[in-house]
Amino acid sequence: MSRTMRFVAASLVAATAMASAPAALAEPAQSQRTLYVLGDSLADPDVGATSTDPYLRAKARRMGLRYVVHADIGKGTSWGIDQLDRFPPPKGAIVVVALGTNDIYTPSAFRQNVKKIMRMLRGHTVLWVNVHVSPRFERGVGKDAAINKTLRLKARNYERLRVLDWKRYVRRHGIVSTDGLHYDVAGARARAEFIARAVRLAGR
Repeated sequence: MSRTMRFVAASLVAATAMASAPAALAEPAQSQRTLYVLGDSLADPDVGATSTDPYLRAKARRMGLRYVVHADIGKGTSWGIDQLDRFPPPKGAIVVVALGTNDIYTPSAFRQNVKKIMRMLRGHTVLWVNVHVSPRFERGVGKDAAINKTLRLKARNYERLRVLDWKRYVRRHGIVSTDGLHYDVAGARARAEFIARAVRLAGR
């Protein structure tokens, strides 16, 4: 075999070896960051247009974020702990927690559950939406105060926890609840934009 033929043959062997090399040896592609939402009916996809889900999902896509939601009607922080245990957010996820409305009658349990949730979300940026109960829901008026106070105090203890003051935002912008707890389409859109702004800041 001539020198030229030996060179060509060696080149082909080298090219074949490179092509068959394990993918792990190649430089890994950067994984897409996740927006992970944990919530109640205000974030539940099954609720439809009066949930933040369709609007926040679209905003996440425009921000280049993978969108994952675990939300259900009537659920509180105990349920949230179960969901985090079964479906933990991926590494580096921005986590939005929108739970607390269904905990207004058990503030002490809520305090303990916040500790557990923050422990489970160690290493994540956590954006927790506080609670607003309007006079239309007579049985709950004023009972959101203890929940929101707990969140304010916990935010002092956890550098990675940011409380999103939805209650203040509702009052400032005149957003009206349909029943004291939930919102119409316009209110759901406003809530989604409110959360999305915080997500954009957290993602910088």
